[in-house]
Amino acid sequence: MKKKLIFLVLIFIFLSGVISGCIENNNQDTEKFPSDNQTVNVSELNSLTEEETEMLDKMLWVPEIIFDGNTSDSVINATAEKYFGENSLWKIRDEPVYVNSYLKSDKDHFEGYKADLQNDSLVEIGNPALPWLYTIVEPEKAIDGDIILATYISRENISEEFNRITDSGIPIKRTKSAIISTSYAANNSDSKMTTAVDECNRDDTVLFVLKIYLKC
Repeated sequence: MKKKLIFLVLIFIFLSGVISGCIENNNQDTEKFPSDNQTVNVSELNSLTEEETEMLDKMLWVPEIIFDGNTSDSVINATAEKYFGENSLWKIRDEPVYVNSYLKSDKDHFEGYKADLQNDSLVEIGNPALPWLYTIVEPEKAIDGDIILATYISRENISEEFNRITDSGIPIKRTKSAIISTSYAANNSDSKMTTAVDECNRDDTVLFVLKIYLKC
């Protein structure tokens, strides 16, 4: 128990340092975006135990919005402001810590690509093995007729591993993100924040939305 508490404290210190470095973005683009994402079967990617679910309900978190790696900063800034308010702070990450890539495939080939990634020891798909670090609101969804799946490639020489996977014919793509810092961290009883997260998750410029956990 003592080791676990020390580990969580270290995680909190690390993430607090990240969030404290968030910058306020001005001159935001005011473009509005349609929302037509459709939910795919995600039960196998959200298989948390009852104990894990109860623990996560008590933890504080901040949102991180995941975009395609080619998304412009102006679109990211406009999206962050649209859902979390112009008075929020956020930091754009060119290399997100947790969801650094994603699979995008047509429905006919999706399950085959997914199986290949599941068999790759350097790739994690869907929600993490350690859910008290972060969770993904919807790790698998349909957008514009294709299916996307959140993935994490080992950060040890990520470019080399990314090239290895794409060279094998699996259509994965890089991501970038915006981690949001509000005046306080939210919990699952914060209806305003959870509503903002759900609405952001349905925006078709957004791939995924994460809850980054800070402390118990």
